[in-house]
Amino acid sequence: MAKRIRTGLGVAVAVGVLLSGEAAWAGEGAGEAAASTVVRVSTAADGGQLTGPSHIASISADGRYVAFWTGAPELGGGGGSTHVLAVKDLRTGRVGRIPDARREDGAGIDNVPRVSADGRFVAYSTGYVGHRSAYLHDRRTGRTTHLVPPPGSPAGGGSGEVTSLSAHGRSVAFRATGPAPDGPALDYVHDLVTGRTELITPKAPGDNAKYGIVRGVSLSGTGRWIAYVLDEAEGGGQDLFVRDRRTGAVRRADLNADGTPMEDRRLRLGELSANGRAVTFGADTPRAPARSAAPGWYGYVHDLRARHTRQVGRERGFPTAVSGDGRRVLENHDGRLTLHDLRTGEQYPVADGYLNHAAQHALSRDGRSVVFGSVLPDLVPGDTNGAYDVFVRRFGAGAE
Repeated sequence: MAKRIRTGLGVAVAVGVLLSGEAAWAGEGAGEAAASTVVRVSTAADGGQLTGPSHIASISADGRYVAFWTGAPELGGGGGSTHVLAVKDLRTGRVGRIPDARREDGAGIDNVPRVSADGRFVAYSTGYVGHRSAYLHDRRTGRTTHLVPPPGSPAGGGSGEVTSLSAHGRSVAFRATGPAPDGPALDYVHDLVTGRTELITPKAPGDNAKYGIVRGVSLSGTGRWIAYVLDEAEGGGQDLFVRDRRTGAVRRADLNADGTPMEDRRLRLGELSANGRAVTFGADTPRAPARSAAPGWYGYVHDLRARHTRQVGRERGFPTAVSGDGRRVLENHDGRLTLHDLRTGEQYPVADGYLNHAAQHALSRDGRSVVFGSVLPDLVPGDTNGAYDVFVRRFGAGAE
């Protein structure tokens, strides 16, 4: 049995059925503690399924609101080529649109909308590759703020991309790229209350001239702490830093278990926890980690308070999201999404199949609700639309 998938990138693939309904997940891997339920988010307000693709989603900290891109005509999309930004209230089923938020090049895995903890603010980018603009929308007042660099910035007049949003929605990080062909890419944080826009990169301990392009940004819940990956000059690798925006203190976070810096590797930022204590990342090293059999990409979490780094699981993968307290980490390996409980060591399967996707802001604050995009046709009954959809998997109170 196979399902033909229509994605926002115009790709049609045949995907084998890897699951046979909810029963395939209940109790798997961790006994009854792993029991979970799945809800399809990308539906109309009455629960009817959509006829176009929906994906690239984030969930509010309380697990109530989900923001996602959709090409579904029922929600105002234009099929696979034009996507609009929708916000669904999972409690009431109501679906709302963010005004003027449209993507002409499909959703794109690099254009994740961010939603604040209470669902009031949504940060997003619109346009098409090389000509995007970054915005922050207040769903309560209807006000939309265009995120641009301060006057005189060499990155002004170019393209903008949202990269992170604080839990209260006051602080939003974005990247601005100056006009081609030689426009620089600079990263900023905008404070919605003060109106101040602060340059955050390149800032690292010691010789700032040593560092170049930023590879990822993530804000803590209050916006006080910010994590980012920087390229070293002349192919020297990449380093991960966390900066206290209040004091200016900067700490390196890509450390080995013994506290020494990781070397000879590429890095990929996952997410900074809401409390600012834990930061997740993937590292590609030529030597196998102590807990694994082969070199490659593996996930890690660094505790900034304890100054300790631990590997997430024993298999390869990329950590994409972390719960508010840093206890749970969502990891992706070739479409296999797994939720790791760092306190108990338990692993909870979320989805296992080709083209499953989850990004930053994919976990609720308590780590029990996971939002993801999937091509799997049997996650919920009646999934016959042949389109990429957005789902939320909720783990019960027993998953402690």
